[in-house]
Amino acid sequence: VDPTEETLAKVRQRLAGLKVAELREQLRARALNEKGLKAALVGRLAPALAQEMETKMAMEAKMREVAARPRPSRQREVAPATEMTAESQYAGEVFKDKDPSLGKKLVEVIADGIHQSNSIDKTCSSRDVGRFLSQQPAIRSSEQNALQELKENYKSLRYFLQCYPEVFRFVTIPDQQVWEFGVQLREREEGETEGESSATNDTILASE
Repeated sequence: VDPTEETLAKVRQRLAGLKVAELREQLRARALNEKGLKAALVGRLAPALAQEMETKMAMEAKMREVAARPRPSRQREVAPATEMTAESQYAGEVFKDKDPSLGKKLVEVIADGIHQSNSIDKTCSSRDVGRFLSQQPAIRSSEQNALQELKENYKSLRYFLQCYPEVFRFVTIPDQQVWEFGVQLREREEGETEGESSATNDTILASE
């Protein structure tokens, strides 16, 4: 697109104050013909500079437009249930009744770790949950930490959490890695009474 006459006029006015040597240097930098009198040099250089000026202004306007756009919400969203259904069923059938007493204790430890994170929405990344468990002593072994004990008995943190959908839910978290997921303490669902939502949690989280 050719530069506007208004831009060309401004550029010509500025170039008129330059010396011939300076004009030729600018032409040379743009691989343009640097031969001729000053008027010819200005006439050759002005369109190129005007084009550069308008391109720069257009880019700056575009950047301001992008910066002014509302940024997408980084609010956590509950992961679709269909992603977990088959795996949750498998985990529940295979692991949940394997050692209920150990499961209850591990639920308490994980819930305590999420509470200690001081997250407003009671959410932690799986990486943070794993790190917290690795710092806690195993419940039944003096040679392991809680994370090692969980993996030995439940295969993975994901499988274990899926054994207790009444306590934990999976959520997406900002900037999460492919292998990472969010863990949130379950809250009362819409239409569910406070007693109904807390009864199961209280039973599981209660100390023996």
